[in-house]
Amino acid sequence: MKNYQAILIVLISYGIVWGMLNGTIQNYVHFAGELNEMAVTLLAGVMGTMTIFAIDYKKIIKSLI
Repeated sequence: MKNYQAILIVLISYGIVWGMLNGTIQNYVHFAGELNEMAVTLLAGVMGTMTIFAIDYKKIIKSLI
């Protein structure tokens, strides 16, 4: 996975978590229950956290120097 793909996945995943916690996604997506909302939030948070570890920070620092 390339760095830009990993960074995009992190931003989108945490954006979903932020929207779920903020309550804006519930205006557009109607969930069947509270457990479904919690599962989506948890899965998006875990995916964002795991993708942080997929970023190659050595390449980013090397390109900035």
